[in-house]
Amino acid sequence: MILKRNLITGLLITIGSMQSTTFAVFADTETTRVVTTTITKEGQPIVLPSTTTYVMVDPLTGTVMGNLEAARETVDIQTIAPGTVVIDQNTGKMVATVNTSGRIIDVLTVPALDPLNSLIDTRRGEINRKITMALTDKSITAKQGEILRTELDQVGTREANDTQHQTPLTYAEAMFLASELNSIGDQLAFLTHAKPMDPLIGSRFVYVDGQIVMAVDDLDFRRMKLAQRIDDEYVAGRLMHPQATELKNQLNSVAAFEADNKKNGELSAEKKNMVSARLDSVEANLNQEVASK
Repeated sequence: MILKRNLITGLLITIGSMQSTTFAVFADTETTRVVTTTITKEGQPIVLPSTTTYVMVDPLTGTVMGNLEAARETVDIQTIAPGTVVIDQNTGKMVATVNTSGRIIDVLTVPALDPLNSLIDTRRGEINRKITMALTDKSITAKQGEILRTELDQVGTREANDTQHQTPLTYAEAMFLASELNSIGDQLAFLTHAKPMDPLIGSRFVYVDGQIVMAVDDLDFRRMKLAQRIDDEYVAGRLMHPQATELKNQLNSVAAFEADNKKNGELSAEKKNMVSARLDSVEANLNQEVASK
């Protein structure tokens, strides 16, 4: 079970067709996400609908390993390593993974494999030490440190609950925690003007609207990361509700502009530059709002 406060994300970017879908923005809305799973030793096999297409991705690097036919139930694990994830190209959502037997398994039921579990433990300790150092050299305030530690403790609490109940992390939960640690590390790097930490999972995996989503297109990825950062800054108290809502509206406007200017699902080089410039403007506005706190 995961209990998480999650701000409604302003947009969901898909891969494959690369269409952008905008959602209403409520920067002060809190929702509780509860995930309850029944876990077997190697997880539950999943039947993938044939109405969409799928790609297989190395979660640690974000490298696309190839396409997957919906009818396939197993893969050659000498070619596709266990732990490889399956991404729905129409939605960008992570829907399945490969277990140690090569079977395509539901990410909500299969236990996460090392090295992801080990990386999560190691990164928690690393971030905790960096927060202590930042407090010592006063590159962050006591309030900022408290907020970051609270977020970090939430990750630790989830792992502790699993240990207490002898329930292993599912793959979906481990990816969620890794995404959370990526986000905390990015926040700390921004506050301390330090080099960002290497992401635990491919940087194009982002937690959006209660789902782990992957973006392949650079512009889509930038929008997703900006939307996530707006939520993070709001939770941390560095953005007020009107500011966060306005920034999300700006992102939605960029998404609408991109959708209106695509031809056959693609943007011209000129339009890509225009979208990039608009994202630069949103990012500059975000940085200015945060810096004014």
